[in-house]
Amino acid sequence: MLHKQNSEKVAADIQKTAEIIKLAIYVATIFYTMLRRVCKLRFIAPPLQQLNIDLMATPMFQALMKSAF
Repeated sequence: MLHKQNSEKVAADIQKTAEIIKLAIYVATIFYTMLRRVCKLRFIAPPLQQLNIDLMATPMFQALMKSAF
C-alpha cells in the first residue's frame, strides 16, 4: 500500500515538473520572440534553435513530454 502511494506521489511530482518545464519553455519562447523583435538580434537565432532541438532530442525530455500530454 505504501509503495502504491509513493509511486502515485512520484507520478504527481513528475506531472508537476513537466508542467513547470512546459511553462518555462513557453515563457522563454515569448521572451525570446520579444527580444528578437525589439533588438532584431538575428545572429542568436541559430544557436538557440539548435539548443531547442538538442533539448527536445534528449530521452528524459521526451519522457517528460509524454507524461505531460
